[in-house]
Amino acid sequence: MPSERQAPSRPVWRALKLVVTVLLLTWALRQIELRATLGAVLGLGWRAALAATLLTGASLLVGAWRWQRILRLLGEHLPLGRLTQELAVATLYNFVLPTSVGGDVVRGWRVAPRLKQAEHAWASVLYERLLGLIALALLATAGLGVVLDQPTRPLLLFAGGLCLGLIALLWGAAAPLRLGARWARRWSEALARSLEGLAGSFQGPLASARARGEVLGWSLLYQLTALTILAPAAWAWSSPELLGAIYFALPVALIATVLPITVGGFGLRESLFVALSAPLGVPSELAMALAILWVASSALIAALGALALLAERR
Repeated sequence: MPSERQAPSRPVWRALKLVVTVLLLTWALRQIELRATLGAVLGLGWRAALAATLLTGASLLVGAWRWQRILRLLGEHLPLGRLTQELAVATLYNFVLPTSVGGDVVRGWRVAPRLKQAEHAWASVLYERLLGLIALALLATAGLGVVLDQPTRPLLLFAGGLCLGLIALLWGAAAPLRLGARWARRWSEALARSLEGLAGSFQGPLASARARGEVLGWSLLYQLTALTILAPAAWAWSSPELLGAIYFALPVALIATVLPITVGGFGLRESLFVALSAPLGVPSELAMALAILWVASSALIAALGALALLAERR
């Protein structure tokens, strides 16, 4: 009987997410002159496009190296090439699944059989996600603190609050995992053991100051590399004010896309980037153009993931 009541909830929730996605995209598009935005994207120039493409590849490699380092802290090892491929496949699934973190679930599921302990796959993905969000919040907070003025003060307070909240979540991650294990033991002993294993990883090898410092350093490098994908556009458009939006506003928008309220983060990311870039003096048309370039960069990685899946099938 419970399953009959729960069955319709998934289609309803997906429909609501689709509605929210369309509404947010509509709002964002109404803030811009579409012709100007498309003109900026199409007029990027081959040098800027090449630089953005190379930086996209670099961010993928740095992300794979960070993941490999986390696995080594857990006593596991996978080749860098395999992890690079799994990240590309995960990006592909982020495009096709109705959530912005579906790719994390897919790569954890794909990597788990290759490790000594399957829980290490999920622990590494969750740990990487948390430290990555903390790195984004730190970059936004530090940058906004430097350029602090009246229009950007609310954004600074929001970014700082996010940073503190995420750090608290990292430090206390083991407690809710153990609580979930006790709750799950009533229905599934296997699930309870998995949650206990996750909690043990967060309280064991990943709890040391060295581990957190190292992974945070890699996360900062990864996020800076990823954000810098958009820097060639600021150079091509002769708009240095865009750098503030890229490094200080975009991180907050990217953190928000983790919320499962739109399809794949679409709509939420674009509308927030347009709204958050305004206090930094960035025209809405250029903010939307940067959002489009960000999606194009992710699409490039997703295409590599599609090729990897095709090669596996063959």
